[in-house]
Amino acid sequence: LTTYLVSSKKVDERCLALLPDADNDVSDECVWFHRGTVILSDILLWIGAWNAACDDLSSFLLIVLNPGLFWLDHIHFQYNGAMLGILLGSLGQIQKAKRSKTTEGWLYHY
Repeated sequence: LTTYLVSSKKVDERCLALLPDADNDVSDECVWFHRGTVILSDILLWIGAWNAACDDLSSFLLIVLNPGLFWLDHIHFQYNGAMLGILLGSLGQIQKAKRSKTTEGWLYHY
């Protein structure tokens, strides 16, 4: 995906390069690209958290308002939220399959 974005000139190749501190002048397109990917990773986190919380608002809020996510994930490691969202979404689907009487539920039961 990133190769396509760079080759089609939708994203500047400096957006994905490791720049030295002395040459850290990036374009507005880079800033918008990075902000957009962080927003998309947060959306993945929120969807996964809602799925894992099984429609329970208090559990959902405990996950998404976790101070560790705000301090670490939103400041330094922006994309860990996406991985956590995928994990929580997967766990939520397993829980829903276990509660239902479908073949998938029986598969996860054993």
